[in-house]
Amino acid sequence: MKTTVTTGRGGRPPARRPGAVGDVRYPGPPLRLTRRGRIVVVAALTLVALGALWVGARIDAASALEHGGREGLSWVVVRGGDTLWEIADAVTGGGDPAPTIRRIMDLNGLSDSVIRPGTRLYLPGGSAP
Repeated sequence: MKTTVTTGRGGRPPARRPGAVGDVRYPGPPLRLTRRGRIVVVAALTLVALGALWVGARIDAASALEHGGREGLSWVVVRGGDTLWEIADAVTGGGDPAPTIRRIMDLNGLSDSVIRPGTRLYLPGGSAP
């Protein structure tokens, strides 16, 4: 018995479809990015990550402002040149201001002792400087 092979035009076997091998079909060729395409993808991912960090920081700042237990506490607005040490020293009235600084930082959700002018700082114990 003789097997016949069907041929395409010009006596050649028919061309295989891209991605087909035997009975297994593979997707088309892999995605290839140009240098510019890689830069765009990296820039887009960077912007998304920075946006997520910004939103997270805003949520953290908003939750720090909503700490319960500040009702009835006195507060001061930081002026240019003010330091936490000076504010805590005025609150303690001559004692060691270090524990008061820590309480002010905890009460206001501060991660370090840097304060900016215009910031409202709640004071522990309801005492005003």
